Amino acid sequence: MEVTFWLGCLFSVLGLAIIIQQQFLKYKARSSQSWPTTEGTILKSEVISKSNYNQGTSTYRANIVYDYTVKARRYKGENVCLSYDVGTGSRSRAERRCSEYPVGRKVTVYYNPNNSSDACLERRADAPVFITIIAAAFMFFGWGMILGFFK
Repeated sequence: MEVTFWLGCLFSVLGLAIIIQQQFLKYKARSSQSWPTTEGTILKSEVISKSNYNQGTSTYRANIVYDYTVKARRYKGENVCLSYDVGTGSRSRAERRCSEYPVGRKVTVYYNPNNSSDACLERRADAPVFITIIAAAFMFFGWGMILGFFK
């Protein structure tokens, strides 16, 4: 077998894995609609930046940490919603997110009844569009390599 065939298989599997992960997040968001709630408190709400010096760009993300109690046990959570936390190129977008959850604010925490450490503040899953495009590209090029279109 040729190397391109095996690379095609690898790309196809990676694309499929990304699609499965996205579907799992959507399923989890749907099931979270029936999760029980408890009260929590925002402990940290800050913008974290990561610079890519080679490209001269920065990525920003809201780092929001909250605590909550379930059955007399304290937990800390970081999931605002059930999604990928890839950050954004916009500092103002991350700052806006932090302003929604200021330190000390009381919040409703939705937690998984089967795993109380699995929690979120918003019962939705956001999958960035570019992740879907990447998965589709992996599948496209993978199948193209398997079928011999790309050599």
